Amino acid sequence: MRTYPLPDGNDKGQFLGEKSMIHALYVDDEPALLDLGKMFLENSRDIAIDTDLSPKDALVRATTGRYDAIISDYQMPEMDGISLLKQIRNSGQRIPFILFTGRGREEVVIDALNNGADYYLQKGGNPKAQFAELRNMLIQAAGRRRIEDELKQSEERYRNVVEDQTEAICRFKPDGTHVFANAAYCALVGKRKEDLIGKKFVPNIPKEDLVVTKNYLDSLTPDNPKGYMTQRLIMADGSVRWVMCNDRAIFDKDGKVTEYQSVARDITEQKKAKDALKDSEKTLQYIIDFLPDAMYAIDLFGNVIVWNRAAEVMTGVPAARILGKSDHEYALPFYGKRIPTLVDIVLHPGISESSPYEHVQRTEGKTLISESRVTFPDGRSVDIWIKASPLYDHNGNISGVLSVVHDVSAYKHLEAALTQANRKLNLMSAVTRHGILNKLTALNVYLDLIKTETPTPTVIRRIDRIESAADAIRRQVEATRQYQDMGVKSPLWCNVFDCFSTAVSHCNGRIKNVECTNNLAGLDVYADPLLDQVFANLIENSLTHSPSATAISCSYGKRRNGMAIVYTDNGTGIPNDQKELVFREGYGKNTGLGLFLVREILAITGITIRETGKPGKGVRFEIIVPEGGYQVRASGAKVPVPG
Repeated sequence: MRTYPLPDGNDKGQFLGEKSMIHALYVDDEPALLDLGKMFLENSRDIAIDTDLSPKDALVRATTGRYDAIISDYQMPEMDGISLLKQIRNSGQRIPFILFTGRGREEVVIDALNNGADYYLQKGGNPKAQFAELRNMLIQAAGRRRIEDELKQSEERYRNVVEDQTEAICRFKPDGTHVFANAAYCALVGKRKEDLIGKKFVPNIPKEDLVVTKNYLDSLTPDNPKGYMTQRLIMADGSVRWVMCNDRAIFDKDGKVTEYQSVARDITEQKKAKDALKDSEKTLQYIIDFLPDAMYAIDLFGNVIVWNRAAEVMTGVPAARILGKSDHEYALPFYGKRIPTLVDIVLHPGISESSPYEHVQRTEGKTLISESRVTFPDGRSVDIWIKASPLYDHNGNISGVLSVVHDVSAYKHLEAALTQANRKLNLMSAVTRHGILNKLTALNVYLDLIKTETPTPTVIRRIDRIESAADAIRRQVEATRQYQDMGVKSPLWCNVFDCFSTAVSHCNGRIKNVECTNNLAGLDVYADPLLDQVFANLIENSLTHSPSATAISCSYGKRRNGMAIVYTDNGTGIPNDQKELVFREGYGKNTGLGLFLVREILAITGITIRETGKPGKGVRFEIIVPEGGYQVRASGAKVPVPG
């Protein structure tokens, strides 16, 4: 008995898949031999045999794909085994084929192997040994086919994965001959796959980059076969694209490069975005440095991350000495040794606001404003205005604090000079007013004396007119006492509830029959210290022009443009055509300065007032405090005011 394995076969080895069930088709025109072969081959229960007496039927069954191998006799009536083999191979099937025949001529063996038979086994001899050999061939053939199929599938999967990659992937020899290129690579270089595979091709690289590229590839060694570099490519339309290349050199056993594998990613847009970001950062830094006010920022650890030129000029500390550092004592003397108190308040709203600052004012959100006087290392003392606001990262979390520092020394000097001038003017006004009032007193005394001398009725009428004019002069002079104090003192945070209560107490003598309701609890506004005089004038206006009024109320509520303080009474109200006239200087039955003064006092800090009541239904004055000029400590409640 002779066996003829394939040239690279192994008739004694066991292939992978031996323990898996093998399905084989056994074709022979002798039923007894089919039964015998099926019995021997299925004895180990790892092989399942289907038998067929007809080669033509077997040809149809072979196309079902359910068989791992075909065993066929050579001499059969319908067609011989080699003809069956040829038709199977011509149909494109690579199913393993074993020719099992009693014919032993060499030309049959050669013909079988030339037409794609995997094994040839001659019948005869000990059946047990013969079918054991056939079983071994069947296992080898089926196992090898399975390995080949798995390898083919693996290669196909690998090829599909590589082809579907967005990165450009290629393999090329040292002379530039390409042996592989995926679709992304073809699209990148603008070539078809058939124009690349097996042909020499070098992408269009700028001349000045060629030497760099060559040196980079030469630097890859067996010990360090991998590398990456950023490369420029010139496209067909003349545009330049940037690619990031990850490369690997493949070496033979002698350490000589046989191929290069390259994976390239187009990073042109990222490069443009990165360059644009750098340009934007330069522009932003230029803008920050161009600002006249000192600006700096610190992170949560107190490290300085921004320090502009105005900050350098103000403190005398260059940016190089403070950026990235957290010891602020020598550079930020207005903060002290630790993280500044003002910054603590921004980052931790619950912290106590006690600080060395004259005042700390909350504005929108967590932004804070403060004023202070500081001394720098060179001995200079300046007045500064600071605005601090939190910085946020991309997740919306606080990452630091940005501060703007403005030198207000010149304004403070001007303010002091203006205050001094106002004091002098007030002193002169007080002296002048005192003198005028003394003269008016003397004039009234002389007029009384004249009346005692029994003048004529005509003289008495003239004296009465003189007294009336003198009384008018007195009222005008007394009115200037209020006006001279307006704007002299700096604005401050006023408790509106207390201001209204004070105004009510000043009118106790005339307000006994009027119910006053104060709903201003919890509201503070930034206003002139004469704010209580505003409410006093409004109450005086109600008592004078609406003697029938029995109720006065004051409350507040949020508006789109700020906070509204609403003053109302239930008197006669103001006619529509006089709602704006009442605020004019000289308008009214008395001095004409009441509501005029109210508007002027409020305007000092940007507060406005208007009358919106309905005639006959009482007055309604809306006082609008702008954003940043008010703060609410607690919700107000309706609190009756005694009186």
